[in-house]
Amino acid sequence: MKKDINQLICNHQQFLYKRARKIAPSREEALDLAQDTILRILEQEAKFDRNQNFRTWSIQVMRNLYINQYNRRKRYRVFATDTKKMVQLTKKVINEGEGNLGLAFIENAITGLKKPHKNAFQLFFQGYDQKEIAQQFQIPVGTVKYHIFEARRVLKSIVK
Repeated sequence: MKKDINQLICNHQQFLYKRARKIAPSREEALDLAQDTILRILEQEAKFDRNQNFRTWSIQVMRNLYINQYNRRKRYRVFATDTKKMVQLTKKVINEGEGNLGLAFIENAITGLKKPHKNAFQLFFQGYDQKEIAQQFQIPVGTVKYHIFEARRVLKSIVK
């Protein structure tokens, strides 16, 4: 049985690479995707139905792998961790003087928040979702939502 799957992989290796080139944006990513697909096929050999077409099954395995990799990359993007950098990423001010005043004002407002509100708000602003923040601080998601809500409410009142 192991010999059968190895033979199928050898026969369809070129097909898998060509298919990966259609999905992945670069040549290197396509090679990685094809290799990961072959590895996953070997790991999941027991799930392969011999009555099913191998190409169809391998394309589905490749597609699922690519979607998982894409979502993982999206989830773990690197964001600015310093509040100065965070504000600079979002500001669109032509006049440097006004920008510096606004930046200092926002930084002071953020540092004036209570510590749990500030920490949750900064992580949320950096792109982490509420579940990830809850896991990091080991608190319920509802508490994270409350901290973010309170931080936004306080910041809105300060800005007004």
